[in-house]
Amino acid sequence: MCQEDCQGLCSECGVRLADNPGHRHEVLDPRWAALGGLTQDQEQQET
Repeated sequence: MCQEDCQGLCSECGVRLADNPGHRHEVLDPRWAALGGLTQDQEQQET
């Protein structure tokens, strides 16, 4: 670690967490991925 209060690096992409404290990745379980498209389809039908 570079400093005692260093948050380290993101384990997903390696970005320095001190530079971007709100950094996170949206994790979607692949088993639910097909359901994500349902809301997009519904929004398109409503317009």
